[in-house]
Amino acid sequence: MGNACVKTRILHLPLALRRDASSSLQEQIASEFRRLIEAGILPPGESLVSIREFSETYGVSRNTVVLAYQRLADEGYIETRPGTLARVARHIPVTHRRRPAPSAVPGARQVHAELIRPVRKSGLFPLPRAETSCTAAVDFQVGVTAPEMLSRKLLSRYTDALARGAERLCAYQSAEGMPQLRSAIAQYVAINKGIQAGERQIVIVNGAQEGLSLLAHLFLHEHADVWMEHPGYHGTYNIFSAYGARIHLQDVDGEGMILDGMPAAGKGIAHVTPAHQYPLGVVMTPARRAALVAWAQASGSLIIENDYDGDFCYEYERGEAQTALASLAPGNVVHLGSFSKALGPGFRLGYMICPPALVDEVSAAKSLLNTGSSWFEQTIVAEMMNTRAFGAHLRRMRSFYMARRDALLKVLAGFGGRIEGAQGAMHLCWTLPPCAPAAVELRDRLMRAGIRVYTMDEVAIHRCPERSARSLFLGYARVSLGDIAHLHAALRRIFGTPASTQEMPASTTDSALR
Repeated sequence: MGNACVKTRILHLPLALRRDASSSLQEQIASEFRRLIEAGILPPGESLVSIREFSETYGVSRNTVVLAYQRLADEGYIETRPGTLARVARHIPVTHRRRPAPSAVPGARQVHAELIRPVRKSGLFPLPRAETSCTAAVDFQVGVTAPEMLSRKLLSRYTDALARGAERLCAYQSAEGMPQLRSAIAQYVAINKGIQAGERQIVIVNGAQEGLSLLAHLFLHEHADVWMEHPGYHGTYNIFSAYGARIHLQDVDGEGMILDGMPAAGKGIAHVTPAHQYPLGVVMTPARRAALVAWAQASGSLIIENDYDGDFCYEYERGEAQTALASLAPGNVVHLGSFSKALGPGFRLGYMICPPALVDEVSAAKSLLNTGSSWFEQTIVAEMMNTRAFGAHLRRMRSFYMARRDALLKVLAGFGGRIEGAQGAMHLCWTLPPCAPAAVELRDRLMRAGIRVYTMDEVAIHRCPERSARSLFLGYARVSLGDIAHLHAALRRIFGTPASTQEMPASTTDSALR
């Protein structure tokens, strides 16, 4: 046992050994191991430290450790074999399992004052669970990406870059983010979004949600005024609600967020998703953008432009590219960008483009929160952007998603109703035709056919029951063309076979699109 070289997870055990105790050190060691094993802290099969390492770590003789281990083996707690580390027994006798902790012994006196309460509580609308219990064979989940687009080959190209900069892992980096990544983002948004911003104005964050949290920390307090789109995103509402803000839900029409009722005087914050309104998919028109910017400049308010999926625009409505709000009013707009859709939600990386007057405060708030985002992800994205691999990756993803979008559009259009959000992103909003069942009923019937679609209650905060009752949301990033054909067949069974419904194209395959 003493010369074993098998690895163990144990580095330092929380053992209470006292040399002035009435019991011997051998008895104390055995007793402490019994406690850890019975409590499940050391699970069956767990390797213990070697006799030599235990002796040196705790300053006890090797004989003492040998005798303690032998006692535990005799009692059935551990198993020993020559040449290997002792292990917790795989089958501990029933009489040895889970003894009550001393604090749980009946009659023991316990005094517990009421725990301090949080000063803020989460919002009223629960966020959708990241891991669902959905058992459907086909899941049109909103907000996810296609894992096959983030290949091992793509990521393996950047392992050398990680190795070259390994020294950065041993030191704290600037809270604002890697200069190489911030510079690359500045060039990218100038070319692709028309936003002229210096590297200093860009702060790297752990996704757009952290950017929202930083802004809420800096600007919101009880009764602060916030205007946001209705329906809108759960996470945004919850952050604003947690800070006690007065949240004004502004309805959305075909031109974007309606500005009626927003006062000309009095400062506040307006949160919008103008490139692809979440969840309806409406693109804010140039006239509505100009009006929103004029309101912010006249009132001294701040606009949060959440461009959560702006990298995925397949075609422009009305034949023209839409101007980013941050390019129209750089002094009144914080632009939030994210790599969650380009690389996957598990890639917790995004950025804020701040007005020059706010850069120092935002940077200070970021340093208080976590002193900077993960260097690994920043290095990979910086390398991708600086070698133009990021643009090539986005083009592949757009082609991949457009094929699915086109197939899904063809299926839904055949059954009637109204489809919104097709010009970008990775999900559609389908307002059901009059002949269709209610949204909840249709969702449930499709679920029985092994297909999962989503109602407005499941993807957004809203107070519009009439619209919610006729709206379904379908994400198409993680479904195949075969899955869409399966949806087509299920809808035909539910609706009957509409004359306008065309057959799915049989010649198009997933493999041809990659």
